[in-house]
Amino acid sequence: MLVGMLVMAIWDAGDAYYIWRYMIDARYQSQHNTKATMLKINSTPPEGKKSEHPAKNVRPGDSAYRFYENLGFKQIGLMDEDGEIPMGITLCE
Repeated sequence: MLVGMLVMAIWDAGDAYYIWRYMIDARYQSQHNTKATMLKINSTPPEGKKSEHPAKNVRPGDSAYRFYENLGFKQIGLMDEDGEIPMGITLCE
């Protein structure tokens, strides 16, 4: 049974990776799957990679902003020309 999708962007060169898309089916969003997934990501980074702040760009005020904020993401940069801000979370400490 598929309840969601996590897509990470991972580059061959360097240590960089980030969360590109993270979606949970609406029927499962209140069942603590989101935090469990973030804990899994924290315990199993992509092999050979370490990224200080896997980031997600979101628009302040959107539900995605509150969603990531509730997962522990913080604003890590200034708003860009599209009205989005980068958010990050420290993983694999």
